[in-house]
Parts: sequence; structure tokens; C-alpha cells
Amino acid sequence: MTYRNLRAFLPIYEDGLGDVTLVFDGGRRDLVEIKSKAYLNRIMRYYFLDYNALKHRYGDMLNVRNLMPIPMDGDVLVPFKARVNPIGGDASFGYYSLNSFVDFQEKDEGTLIFLLDDIVLESPTKLNSNRKHLANGMVMKSLVINKSS
Repeated sequence: MTYRNLRAFLPIYEDGLGDVTLVFDGGRRDLVEIKSKAYLNRIMRYYFLDYNALKHRYGDMLNVRNLMPIPMDGDVLVPFKARVNPIGGDASFGYYSLNSFVDFQEKDEGTLIFLLDDIVLESPTKLNSNRKHLANGMVMKSLVINKSS
């Protein structure tokens, strides 16, 4: 499996399946019957990444304790809150590709996140929180690119 065209993934609750992951991959939209945290772990294994090592190395630079942006193959996955009050143990955060990002739009109760391929994600958090996550993703990308060159 390759993640080159990955636009976003987020946790959703699907009747009869429970907590699953909705994946936007290029122009496709797929339901993956695993939790979004497990899907993130698959991506991290694919790119030989260690979340705790990322937090240790870049956490202070980004002033982030949790919700690290994830660097991957010239792109960065940016975290966003995808839902409020999930059932105990279910994830509430998804990730979108920094290279796929187009724009934000503030709405009464949260933010719309526009991506390539006409993908629109809804986040229940304020615009400023989403901008902060995006800025951290941009910093992560510049840190990783500078480190590799």
C-alpha cells in the first residue's frame, strides 16, 4: 500500500461496524474497518516513523505536547479535530495532507477545511486552532526538508 495520494483520514462511527476510518485517497473515498489510530500507526510504520521520537525531537520546537504533525515523503499530515464527544476510547482527531490543503472557512460552530479533489472536512474547533495546527505542519515540513538537504 502506498500513501502518496492520501488527502485525509478521519474517525467516523458507522452503524454495524462501530468506529472506523474514512480515507480520502486521491479521488477515492474508502471506509477502512480499523480505528484511525491504527491507520495512523500503519502510515508511521510504512515511513519508519516513531511518534514518541517525533515528539521528543520536535515537540519543544513546535511547542506541542500532543497532536504532532507527521512528516512523510515530502508531505506532512496535519491533525484536526474531526468530531466531538466520541464514545469512550474512540478517536476524535483525523489528519489531512499539507500538500492537499487549499483553504479554511470559518462557520458558526467550527471550521471547514478545503482540500484538493473537492474534499471538504468539518472540524468542530475554531479557525484559530486549525490555523495553529496548519502552521505547525508547515514548520515541520521546513524542519524535515532542511534536515534532509
